[in-house]
Amino acid sequence: PAFRDAERALLADALRTRPTGAVLSCGGGVVEHEASRALLRAHRPVIHVVKATADVLAALDGEGATVRRPSYGEPTSAVLERRMPLYAECADFTFTIRERDADWASVSADFAR
Repeated sequence: PAFRDAERALLADALRTRPTGAVLSCGGGVVEHEASRALLRAHRPVIHVVKATADVLAALDGEGATVRRPSYGEPTSAVLERRMPLYAECADFTFTIRERDADWASVSADFAR
């Protein structure tokens, strides 16, 4: 779809103009496009930041959802399950945030280690 094509073009531009010394935070769906996965694999390191599935579902679908996005057209849990192996395909490292951990100062400190 057009959105994923635009996303891939932005990723390619960001990686070309900032090949080192920058952190790029990609949307969760970036791995849906093979060309985007190829870009990620070509620019190392890639760190997959993992939140507990329950936390992701609460943020996207829960009563107090904090993230606004178009409908996936399928259950969010199915989207996450489909994407997990794609994330693993691209990632050099995985950083896991403990379930229900909202102490972002602590999470940031853990990440920096």
